[in-house]
Amino acid sequence: MRVGFHKWPFALLVGILGMTSVFAGSPVARALAVVATVPTGTNPAALAVNPATNRIYVANAYSNNVTVIDGATDTVVATIPVAAGPGILAVNPTTNKVYVTHFSGNLVTVIDGANNSVLGTISVSAPRTLAVNPATNRVYVLNANHHQVAVIDGAADAVIANVPTGTTPWSVAVNPATNRVYVANANSYNVTVIDGATNAVLASVSTGFNPMAWAVNPSTNRIYVANYNSGNVTVIDGATHAKTNVPVGFRPGSLAVNQANNKIYAADWGGANNVTVIDGATNAAVATLGGFWPALTTSPIPPAYVAADPGANRVYFTGYNVVRAVDGATDSLLATVNVGSNPVAVAVNPATHKVYVANYNSANVSVIAEPVRDLAVDKKPAGPFAADGTGAYAITVTNAGNVPAANVVVTDQLGAGLTYLSGAGAGWTCSPAAGPLGGPATVTCTYVGPLNPGQSVQLTINVQRTGGAGAMLENCATVGVAPGARWLDANPADNESCSRSKPVGGPIDTPSPLQPDLAVTKQLLGTAVSGQPVKYAVVVNNVGTAAMPGPV
Repeated sequence: MRVGFHKWPFALLVGILGMTSVFAGSPVARALAVVATVPTGTNPAALAVNPATNRIYVANAYSNNVTVIDGATDTVVATIPVAAGPGILAVNPTTNKVYVTHFSGNLVTVIDGANNSVLGTISVSAPRTLAVNPATNRVYVLNANHHQVAVIDGAADAVIANVPTGTTPWSVAVNPATNRVYVANANSYNVTVIDGATNAVLASVSTGFNPMAWAVNPSTNRIYVANYNSGNVTVIDGATHAKTNVPVGFRPGSLAVNQANNKIYAADWGGANNVTVIDGATNAAVATLGGFWPALTTSPIPPAYVAADPGANRVYFTGYNVVRAVDGATDSLLATVNVGSNPVAVAVNPATHKVYVANYNSANVSVIAEPVRDLAVDKKPAGPFAADGTGAYAITVTNAGNVPAANVVVTDQLGAGLTYLSGAGAGWTCSPAAGPLGGPATVTCTYVGPLNPGQSVQLTINVQRTGGAGAMLENCATVGVAPGARWLDANPADNESCSRSKPVGGPIDTPSPLQPDLAVTKQLLGTAVSGQPVKYAVVVNNVGTAAMPGPV
């Protein structure tokens, strides 16, 4: 097969036709879910992650802009206008620059990640795709029309060399550890090896028919090339350029290396429509993960894209409006997660282990992670009590997890000597209830929300002191969600906050400074036997209102 050009790179064109729901021998073992859906421009076609800044960049093919997502909050922080037809993105985390190709516009846009502005454009004929070497601050852009790779100096953002390649350069990879650049040439059936220091061609390694996708393992200095029309993967030794061909699926179209287990995952875009697992140590296929997708009925419509997260030892594959997570330790299915319509790109932030999926037809990005539900409450006196005995407590509730919380409930058990007057805060509704046996009231305040990850909301509880001027005032607040909601808090320790203060100074009450208060318990472990050593468990708790600086 001879490969022709399209406006977008082959791996980012259009959708998927269907999905088979069977994955042999693969029970769901871990909870993964979409924790956020982030709106983008029209037809998001490519993603790039900067783990150093926790920013995600999305190229929107038909709205001619780039969406910038804050990975901490999973919200849009900027939309950057660029030239027509943004295609592929690459990030240099060292310089905090983003490079965007425009195939039809014959240029590359340079974005400053610090202020989300366009620094300029670089003229490159028909830039198909690109790769960055952060170690040398070089950017390599495939010039599809002239069968060469343009080398860009990232300091000057200018082309400093054009290196000839084979026919129809289709994809490019960089090994930062060796400063070697690898270009897969789809129609000359080879890989061009370039010395990044001199921009000289070191070798041309023959492959199978139509080498399309690539993956590099810097740890082993191995390069993997998926040969779309040969049904195999060419493994290249980066030191000697020796090669080995490993049989895989009928049409291998995408690859990923999992450095955690030195395995390579090759997705079949046709035929059996499965994933072949290659052992990087032996260059042998060791497993086949089946039942991912139905038969490919129209070409070229790829059924899957793939990304690896070595830190979590997982590999992610897109399917028909789903993403499937595979456990690298067992090569079994962890989860199937529903995403938007026509997912055409997937990327992982190795620092946060979040997965970002560009949904081409939905105009959004699905964020996948293990759901962490964590509400935290902090309660403090709002200031000194007034001469008439009135005072207030300031309560702050924070969503410290990664999923939104709705119907957040704060329960404030007023201590002895305090009477509830009112509760106030934007979005809060408070109501008191009599305490048991006529004791202090319990105040319940509800925030409908949603309270998004990283967001904090404030609440003020106004009270009247009824005790003596020197009485200890104790007031505790807890946070949760309304009864019936599915919320298992990951960190119950921060669900309660107490304020303990002793008024001083006569009729005007001033809360005393917050202080640590250490308590110790000791318990025998096991049974004491005469003449034998025994063990005790000693537990020290800080039950005060301030941190203990130590040592304890």
